[in-house]
Amino acid sequence: MEEAESRFRDAGIDVRFIERDNPLADEGAVSLLTMHNSKGLEFESVFILEDNEQKTPVPDWIRSNKKALIEYERKNKHLQYVAQSRARDQLFILVV
Repeated sequence: MEEAESRFRDAGIDVRFIERDNPLADEGAVSLLTMHNSKGLEFESVFILEDNEQKTPVPDWIRSNKKALIEYERKNKHLQYVAQSRARDQLFILVV
C-alpha cells in the first residue's frame, strides 16, 4: 500500500486511507484500502492491484496441508469476489 500511495502522491494525486471505523475519504481523493476493509462499502470505480506472481501470499504451513490449502483458496476466492463487487460503475484489475 505504501508503494501505491507514493506513486499517487508523486503524480500529484491526493490519497486517503480508508479504515473500517472511518469509511469515507475526502471528495476528490483516491481512497486506498485492503480487500478485507472493502466489505460492505461501494464505490463508483474500483481499481484492484494484483501481484503477477500470486494474489496473496500463502504461508508454508498452509502449503503443506492439503485441507488447509483448499480452505485458504476458497476464502481467497471469496475475498476477490468481495473486492470486485465493490464497484458500482467501473472495475479495473491491474496486474503488476
